Amino acid sequence: MSDAPFAPFYQNLVRHITFTTDADHRIFGDDLETVGYWWRKRFWPDIIAKSTKILDRFPSLETLTFPIQLNRGGQTWRPAFLASDLKTREQRVILAASWMAAKCPLENEKLRKCLHLEIMPASGFSKEAYVGSSFAPDWNEWDPAEFAEAFEKMKLTSATTSSPVNEHVMSSVGYGLSQLATTILAIQDAGNRQQQR
Repeated sequence: MSDAPFAPFYQNLVRHITFTTDADHRIFGDDLETVGYWWRKRFWPDIIAKSTKILDRFPSLETLTFPIQLNRGGQTWRPAFLASDLKTREQRVILAASWMAAKCPLENEKLRKCLHLEIMPASGFSKEAYVGSSFAPDWNEWDPAEFAEAFEKMKLTSATTSSPVNEHVMSSVGYGLSQLATTILAIQDAGNRQQQR
């Protein structure tokens, strides 16, 4: 973040910021374990550090949005933790929110309220531009809004349930089973709500 001169009077007037950032390339992989490791060790701490600095500088901020973009041959990046086509949209969002809850500790309440992550659609040619072409890529369409929805759900969930203070307090197996049980209950609840409609 540059230190461009900004009079203190104007800093208090800023309410909304969209701030692009370079994400560690290892979070864009297909292996969930590798993605999870680098998300928690590199990507998320970087987001927290930059967000905290921005909040200190602009104390009246209401929304701080970090768009993530990776343009792979004109296709929008789909995170490994949202890559299941065997689930419904609602189930994918619940699973992704549960995955992020374990990887994104968020203790600052002001940051919890204003921070938003989203995936930017790829720039370049659209699917329609390839109609009739033998060079059309293998399109795997999905809605990037699922990611933003999962992040918002994660913020609400992690606000009500606290993760272990020390990773050694609860074994990784026990914590994983706890997360799995929470996810299963959330999916069952979502299924029950759909049946009631």
